[in-house]
Amino acid sequence: MGGPTRKVQQGSATRDVQTGCATRDVQQGGTTRDVQQGSATRDIEKGSATRDVQQGRATRDIQQGCATRDIVTGSATFDVQTSSAYLDLNGQRYPPRNG
Repeated sequence: MGGPTRKVQQGSATRDVQTGCATRDVQQGGTTRDVQQGSATRDIEKGSATRDVQQGRATRDIQQGCATRDIVTGSATFDVQTSSAYLDLNGQRYPPRNG
């Protein structure tokens, strides 16, 4: 208790990283990523785009305070927050925030 926990399994090649309340599951088999922040559950499936984490160009930052995840892959930036989720591509946010 107090530090992140990391698990790596050879069978399914599943990696679990727990930081505070955030849980991250990455499976190589179907390349499915599950992110649970509080009550919200995010599922990201890797289709045509290639997503690398801390390998060459990709950078991932996890903060316990705001539970903010930044994934930079090539020129695309994916930001997922507990309260609101938006996709930022070239300075444009989808869905756009009104107000």
